[in-house]
Amino acid sequence: MMKSEDDLWSSLMDVLEQFDLLTRVKWSKNDIPSEWEKVLFMPTSGYLEAPRLGPVPCREVEWLEIDSLELKHRGRLVPPQEINRSEALCNALRNANIPFVQMDNVIRLQPER
Repeated sequence: MMKSEDDLWSSLMDVLEQFDLLTRVKWSKNDIPSEWEKVLFMPTSGYLEAPRLGPVPCREVEWLEIDSLELKHRGRLVPPQEINRSEALCNALRNANIPFVQMDNVIRLQPER
C-alpha cells in the first residue's frame, strides 16, 4: 500500500532519528540542492526544515539524499572513523515502506507525484 506524502515524510523522520547521518534536499524553488547537514526535521505537518533550509513545503521537495557514511569524531589529531550504515539504513527504509534508490553510499528518496 502506498503511503500518503505526509505519512512518507513522517516515517522518514522516524527512520532518520535512528542514525547520525547527513542529508540534503533539492526543492523546486532552487536550482541546486541544500548543503549536507546533520539536522533535518518537520516543524509542522507538510514541511521540512534544516539549519540552512526552510521551512520548505514537502510537496515542493524534488528529492532528498542521505549520506549513509557516518563520521565518528575520534579526536583533534585523529581522522574521523567512517562507519557505513547503508545496510541498516536500507533495511529501516524498507521496513517503513519508504521507496528509495541506492547510489553507492547515498540513498535518494524521490516522492512520487
